[in-house]
Amino acid sequence: MKHVVRKKDVLWGYLSQFLSIASSLLLLPFILRYLGQEEIGLWYVFVALAGLVQLLEFGLLPTVSRFISYVYSGAKDISYNKTPECKDEEINKELLNDLIIAAREIYFKITILAFVGIVILGNIYLYSLHTTLDFFYVMSCWTLYGISICVQLYFGYYNSILKGRGDQTVLNKVIVLTKSVLLAVSIPMLVSGQGLISLAIGSVIAVIIDRWIITKCVYNNDHYIIKNYIPLQAAKKLKTIVWQSAKDMGIVQLGNFLCVRGSILIVSSFIGLKAAAAYGLTVQVTMVIVIVASMLFGLNLPRMTSEQALQKYSSVKRLFKKSLLTANAIYMASAFSLVFLGDFLLKYITQQTHFLPTEMLVLYLICSLLEMNYSLCTSYLTTKNQIPFVKSMIITGVSIIFLSFVATYYLKAGLLGVILSQLFVQSLYNNWKWPLTVYQDLRNVKS
Repeated sequence: MKHVVRKKDVLWGYLSQFLSIASSLLLLPFILRYLGQEEIGLWYVFVALAGLVQLLEFGLLPTVSRFISYVYSGAKDISYNKTPECKDEEINKELLNDLIIAAREIYFKITILAFVGIVILGNIYLYSLHTTLDFFYVMSCWTLYGISICVQLYFGYYNSILKGRGDQTVLNKVIVLTKSVLLAVSIPMLVSGQGLISLAIGSVIAVIIDRWIITKCVYNNDHYIIKNYIPLQAAKKLKTIVWQSAKDMGIVQLGNFLCVRGSILIVSSFIGLKAAAAYGLTVQVTMVIVIVASMLFGLNLPRMTSEQALQKYSSVKRLFKKSLLTANAIYMASAFSLVFLGDFLLKYITQQTHFLPTEMLVLYLICSLLEMNYSLCTSYLTTKNQIPFVKSMIITGVSIIFLSFVATYYLKAGLLGVILSQLFVQSLYNNWKWPLTVYQDLRNVKS
């Protein structure tokens, strides 16, 4: 697979990320102005719960995407925890289609599980929160929003195909269109006073359009993918391999969720929805910064995976180094702007919700920077079809949740206790271990 990231790919990437975050950032002024503080807090709880539900994907998207990259690079078989030999020969159609069938069957099962979790467990948790809003209204908003999550989840393997074969720009163009639809539906409803349901309805309509277009793009101009393909016996073996690899990435994603979004649930449960609104806003904007900063790395990841399989290590090192430096430069410039301009700009939108106090904000941004760097390093390690960081991620996530609970419930340390819990636990291992591992792996490779 020869896919070079061009300037227009980068531009489409930034535009798609900008509009991807439009559901949060461009909608944010309208959310803050037209929703009450409890509804804002509930929205961040919705987003956190959605992240928990999406964990059921259990690392399938990056796993299938990586395997698709191997196949388009000429791999003749796929093995667990081993980089296949690729010689840039003809693409193995049977292997490609068996892989897609295996992924589709797994996605179907986890979507059914996700829907049950949304309808039953999600509503039970929401019922436990202290809110003056009508519970039937809250339940309706969450269930509708949950449907959009399930639709997106089931067709997630299409995203893996596009990413894996290097069509990230096509995916970005679809994101630009569908996020524009989300804005066009949600904003007028918010302005007209429809409340939280506006965001749920906008999400459902946008995701249906998104999946319909993505389906067309997957089969368009690709004669290797067969629509009504009858899987071979090898598909069963592939399903096992995909699930084994995805399971490792899924545990990693669970750990990441506990590290980042799980804290929002702790804050909303033990400090309150008002604190969750301030903390959630800070987390949301910081995640936007991380996503934008990491965008070039994400665009280059399929090529790094392919070059790794082709044993072109100098090219891998060059791509990794450029992507990592770009991510850090963008993050630090954005973080600096947030600290000095964040509250100044926010006061023109709303007086109800604020970012964290400056000292806490700086501390959280440092924590997030360290996390971004080790996350990019672990992403590099996956290009070798190896995931040595499974245990450390889940132990870290559980430890952060436990310490955050102790800090808020017993020590009454509030939001500062939550942030310090993250920084302390991450610094014990992840913040230094994985950057060091990547450095040791690449230091003897000539650029």
